[in-house]
Amino acid sequence: MRYVPIEYGQRLFRLFMVNVFPTLPVLSRTDLGLGPENSIPERSILNKIPTHLLAAIYGSALPFASEEDHLLMFVLFEKPSVSDIWRIVYRLIMEEVHTPRLSVMQAAVLYLHKSKKDDQSYPVADTPFTWSFMGLVVGLAHSLGLQLECGMFGLPAWEKRLRRRLWWALYIEDKFLSLMLGKPPYLRSSEWDVVELSDDDFVITPQPLVPVANLKLPFRDMARLAVIAEAVQEKLYSLRASQMLAHEMALSVETARPIFRSLTSWRESLPLASATGHILHDTISGTPSPYPATIYNAYLILVACVWRAILRTTVKSSEPAQIIHVDDPADATVAFLNDLRWEFHHLPEMDFRLDHGHRENGTMVGELYEASLGCADTLVDFVSNLAAPSFGEFWHSCKENSPKSY
Repeated sequence: MRYVPIEYGQRLFRLFMVNVFPTLPVLSRTDLGLGPENSIPERSILNKIPTHLLAAIYGSALPFASEEDHLLMFVLFEKPSVSDIWRIVYRLIMEEVHTPRLSVMQAAVLYLHKSKKDDQSYPVADTPFTWSFMGLVVGLAHSLGLQLECGMFGLPAWEKRLRRRLWWALYIEDKFLSLMLGKPPYLRSSEWDVVELSDDDFVITPQPLVPVANLKLPFRDMARLAVIAEAVQEKLYSLRASQMLAHEMALSVETARPIFRSLTSWRESLPLASATGHILHDTISGTPSPYPATIYNAYLILVACVWRAILRTTVKSSEPAQIIHVDDPADATVAFLNDLRWEFHHLPEMDFRLDHGHRENGTMVGELYEASLGCADTLVDFVSNLAAPSFGEFWHSCKENSPKSY
């Protein structure tokens, strides 16, 4: 790839393996020919990587260029445009999607996780394109048969491992994005049979700069958390669930109870150092946590979503607005507008008074609000304790900017 000279490309690849790969292991070290002594491929191997995948690797790694003195000088003087690199990735994916292969899927997954900032480092909001592109990637995965368990396929062992990791990376993104964007998920549990990730799916030569546990546990735990995210979306936020639970407080609490138990079990299954509550980085010593911040953030997002679904039953919905039909007589329209009067004292007051039905459950409502405040305190503590290294980590796309929006 001529946009980035090969000598800088090797350093970018190293940064990718250190910062992105532990959280999003969508490459195969065996396929790339990475040996136990090196953390970057030889130039000959780098030259064999398809351009769409190589560009996606470079685009993912460029935000970490400040960690390398040589790369920092390259970025300062050559000013490579991350946006231009991602445009190259997108164009090549669109060209290759007609004859899909695993490298196209790898590039597409990385494209889903590209930083939501422009070249001036200003955050950029999601657009409808994000969910549309997600649908394209799901279709690509189905074309490659990633939804099928490949254990009995006549494929090399490294490809079986890669196919499972790619599927679970897509599953994670589908479940969290659908929940965050309020969209129905693309993947249905009845249409895939890929087994849960195991140690055998992470046969990786340890890297000197990355602890061995970081090469498999964070991604596996994120996949398990995505299964819970699917339950949150289906049981609390799907169209029918929202309609059924919107005004049913007791039923909402009962529906949320097993989800809370699943979240608690997930948290308790983490390594002791990660589950004690001393999360992320020590604000004084800067000692790194065994787990990236994005995973804790994902867990807290799910907890907050469950509480939001419970508390929506305590707020009375506004009456639907009157609809003016184009065929209505003109006099009826004028009368309707006159009734509004446009006086500020007619606007509804913003208070927390409950209607008659909710007053009967006043005790339960008070307990729910009190318990939800504990969740809010946890979120505040999480954001307050985030050290600078945490913000500089690789974040999953659907949670990248969430600490700034709590």
